[in-house]
Amino acid sequence: MLSIKPPRSTLSWLGLKLLSITLIALSLSACFEEAPQANPRAKDVTVSTATNFARALVSSDFTEAHALLSTQAQQRYSAAQLQQAYADMTSYGDGPGAVDGHVEFMDDWPARQAQDIGWAYVSITGAGFIEAVTVVVAEENGAAKIREIEWGRP
Repeated sequence: MLSIKPPRSTLSWLGLKLLSITLIALSLSACFEEAPQANPRAKDVTVSTATNFARALVSSDFTEAHALLSTQAQQRYSAAQLQQAYADMTSYGDGPGAVDGHVEFMDDWPARQAQDIGWAYVSITGAGFIEAVTVVVAEENGAAKIREIEWGRP
């Protein structure tokens, strides 16, 4: 039968115990690392682009909203289609909408593509309604453009 005997020197045995405790503590601390913080530039660009899009919608500037879309998104949505989608989303309320300042941001999500900068949810409220637009902002020819739109709140 194999038996492990402590080193002859008490100091060496104490050193091994301290080394073991230190290694365990380091291993546990790695389990509780904070999640990485979002890239500040990505957040600023995404939130700004998404908020500008929502403001264009609520002010009925659908030409400006259309200009914020990527080339592919512009092919999916004309300015008139943006107007209709916004009207459909807010049709149950009374009066105009406003961007109320509630914005959520992510820079990592399962469907993220290489050119994506960020994802943003922008709340739009009005008399009798609370809605939102959720957009994916991507880089296209050096500019931030909206490549995907989800209409309405979840």
